[in-house]
Order: sequence, then C-alpha cells, then structure tokens
Amino acid sequence: MTESDRMHGDQDLGQRRRVVFHTGFMKTGSTLLQRSVFPELSDTALYSFDRSPFVPLMKRVRLAGPFDDLDPIVREVQGMIAASTHGLQLFSYEALTGWFLWNHNDFGRMTDVLHDIAPDGHVLLVLRRQDGLLESLYKQVLHTGHANSPEGYCNWRDGEFGHYQSPARANVDVRVYNFDAFYRAYERRFGTGRVHVVAFEWLKTDPDRFRSALEDCLQRPVTIPEGHRSNVGFGPRASAIARHLNPLFRMPHREGGVIPYHPFRPWLDRRGGGGALQKTVTAFDNCFDPRRLLQRGMLARPGGHVFDAELREGIMDLHRAGNRALDERLGLGLGKLGYY
Repeated sequence: MTESDRMHGDQDLGQRRRVVFHTGFMKTGSTLLQRSVFPELSDTALYSFDRSPFVPLMKRVRLAGPFDDLDPIVREVQGMIAASTHGLQLFSYEALTGWFLWNHNDFGRMTDVLHDIAPDGHVLLVLRRQDGLLESLYKQVLHTGHANSPEGYCNWRDGEFGHYQSPARANVDVRVYNFDAFYRAYERRFGTGRVHVVAFEWLKTDPDRFRSALEDCLQRPVTIPEGHRSNVGFGPRASAIARHLNPLFRMPHREGGVIPYHPFRPWLDRRGGGGALQKTVTAFDNCFDPRRLLQRGMLARPGGHVFDAELREGIMDLHRAGNRALDERLGLGLGKLGYY
C-alpha cells in the first residue's frame, strides 16, 4: 500500500467513524448496557469502566478547578479515537450528565469537554420517570453511607421543594431533573438529530422499541440478553434500618462513627491474588459494610416504595410540563409511561 492509499484509507475511516457518548442518567440500565450489550456490538471500540482510561479522565474533568487546563484530556481522548480502526467509537459513563451528589452542577463542564472531543458526535441519553429515578438515586445515597430521610434528600417540606444545599448533606434540587432542558442543552451543542433519547421503561414494557432505539443511535444490530437482571436497591425496611445503621460506621466522607468501614480493604488491595485466605478476609471485611448486611435474606427484597405517595406525586407534578414538552418534540410516547 502506498502512502497515498493509506492516507485515503484513513480519510474513509474518518468519514464512516461514528462517535457516541452514552451520558446517563444513572439508574437507567447503565450496568446492563456496559456489561452485556455494548461489548457485543460489531466493529466497536468501547471506552467505559475497566476498558480504557476514559472514565478516570472524565473523573479528572469533574474534579478540575475553574482555571485548570482540560485540553490535554481532550487531546488524549481524541488520540484514542484516532488510533482506533473501529467504525463506532462508543464512550459510556453515566455520570457525564454530571455527578448526582453535586446536583449535576458539572453538567456544563462535562458537555463542553465532550463537544471539544468530538463536535460531530452523537449523544445517547436514557431517561427514567423522575419519581422512580430519584427514589433509586436516594437508595444509592444510603448505599454510600449517608443517613438523611427521603424528604431531606429531596428538600421536601410543607408540600414544596427547596434548593440544593451542601454536597455533604447528600441532597438534590428536584427541579434539576428537567429532561427537556437536558435534551435542549445537548441539541444546542451537538445539533439536531444527534441527541438520541431512550426510555428506561421500554426495557420492560416494550423491549423491541428499547432495542431499536439503541440501534438507531449506534447504527449497529443490538441484542438485549434475556432474563437480564437489574441492580437491587434497598426496600422500605432496609432503608429505614440503613438510616440508623450508617452513622455508626466511619465512612470516607464522614469522620464520626465507631465501627470501621472495610478495615481490611487496604491489605486486600496490596496483597491481590486469590486463594482461601483472600476469600476469608474478604468475607470478614464485608461484615464492616452496612450495605452488605442489608442486602441479604428478607431485607434484600425491595417490597415497595421508599418514597411515600405524596412525595412521588409532588415530584411528577413538578415535571409533567417539561416531560410533555419533550414528548411533543420527539414523539416518545412518554404519556403512556406516566411521565405526564
């Protein structure tokens, strides 16, 4: 092959290469996609957890200061794309919409960096009804050792929602989950037709539509594994126990507490490998994790809502107009799914 042929080949690859950013939201089947769906795609380079430096790089973006130079990160990711011979460059990290404990305040910075990486890229955004999404995120808050109530997490008081407070309180301004606003922000940056919205609920109610929506975005045949499992969160009983149990543990984000949190983890990380000793110490170490204790036996069964009916209804009342506006824009049938 001559140098001219090679250059033309690179140009052809660049023309047919498709860059897709799967940006979130959290708790919308991301683990299923990253572990069981995306790795099976043809002619695809996947950049996600345990597969590339992409997620650590984007965590650096999230933690960067206002005057930090992010161009080296942009160039490094662009180098990954340039070095790949695959037609689809798929970047998957559900916190690209912003970190949920930061009220998505870093959404703009993340989006700027993604646009700098690939101005002609596509965005895959998976939605979930706000009441279910926020309830699942609250369970994640309990998983990470916080102990506030559902009302405290949502800043819900006297029938109204308050504003976001310190991240140390693990709370949210419920108004931030305006999906139409997220969609319009992405559309402004990447252009009409480049933002693909998928409803998480389709995974159960209409799996063929869920699959075809992914195929439309990825331009690849997609297979959804049968009998797929979703992550199990705390049910009402486990959540109530967690709120009282979590403060007893010394967590990375909290100095209080009398019980050490995973005290043998540093030794396990240094030692590595496997074997009987490793398994025994790991099992013992897991006893110093409230989440491990609460996701066993009867407590592992969800058994109902953690948010009460008034809080769930308040969340949806707040977002019905925005959901309707997005549905009128895209024709997703969100009304039938209870979004409005």
